[in-house]
Amino acid sequence: MTGKIVFPEPSVDRDGPLGWAEPGVNFYLESTRPQAVAARAWINAAYQRFPDDEKGTFAGRLRSADETQHYTAMDELFVHDQLIRVGRVVHEEDGKGPDFRIYREDTYVGAVEVCSLFENREWFQARQRHARIADELQKHIPLEQWYITFDLVRLHQQPSLKRIATWVKQQMAALPSVLEDPRMTTSPVTYKTDDVELRFRFIRRVSNSAPKPTDRVVMNGQISGGMVDSYLRLRSALEKKVQKRYETRSKPLAIFVGTKDWACSLDQFEDALVGNEQILISSGEVGRANNGFFGRNKERPSGKHQDISCVFAARNWLPWEPENFTTLRFDNPFATHDFPNDLLPADHTLGLVRNEQARWLEWMPSRPTS
Repeated sequence: MTGKIVFPEPSVDRDGPLGWAEPGVNFYLESTRPQAVAARAWINAAYQRFPDDEKGTFAGRLRSADETQHYTAMDELFVHDQLIRVGRVVHEEDGKGPDFRIYREDTYVGAVEVCSLFENREWFQARQRHARIADELQKHIPLEQWYITFDLVRLHQQPSLKRIATWVKQQMAALPSVLEDPRMTTSPVTYKTDDVELRFRFIRRVSNSAPKPTDRVVMNGQISGGMVDSYLRLRSALEKKVQKRYETRSKPLAIFVGTKDWACSLDQFEDALVGNEQILISSGEVGRANNGFFGRNKERPSGKHQDISCVFAARNWLPWEPENFTTLRFDNPFATHDFPNDLLPADHTLGLVRNEQARWLEWMPSRPTS
């Protein structure tokens, strides 16, 4: 185990929010808010229990400005800290996966592979384009009487951010000092060139206290629209994991999914794992299509991915509230080995129910709220 500190306490106070385009790791590197202090304490303590190499490779991933590296490392740190409560945990034994193998005394009992799911790439890129403009406005326009909201309607290439900021300042200077309704939002105004179209509104600030220099003048991020495809991307991510063909040693193997995709609801998990919900028109009966990560097909009539015992997910886990989360478990009805219940205890399990006539999947003790 290591004695290194991943995130030391910042030497400069920073109690304001991050910039819209800042990497998430800056919250732990720079913020002095109470949540950041608590998060650093948990991360540093959990890292002390993590078997990093002498070069501190894993610590480097935790501190990375690359969102994929940072958040996947955070997922692995969380899972490792849960597993060491119940056994001896080896990280990438012999230099290869799965991520964690669990032993009790000298007996190997199972393994967990971690899979991080991020939001739709197109939505992420749109949000980043919006964020860069928002940060430029924050740089040039302090919060005084008006908040700014804007939507990115069209953007063919990176616009002149200073030109946009100058235009917005001119629009705000022309706003009336008093509105009949102090909560009123102005009518939309559009900034438009050959390459970009942005639609702005301004909202009157209602407060008796003076704004802080760090308060955000831009109120909103980019609004995402379109078909939610989280179930497809989750199903694809799981398929990529099993293509690695981990050595199970005839013991259970689970996949833990860390979800950074805000659109990946419980319904999306169910569609990804047990098939999309469908309705038989002739009878109105509701069922599932045979397209889930679990299930059977012509190539695998005895069941897909039988070496995967189950899939886990943790809901609402935050490093500044490390014990306040809910664990979900989705059992593979065709798994060769059942995953031991006490290795990663679940609050809600979609598990197999059997009787003499049939078998089916059912939430126990109940389906969690979506």
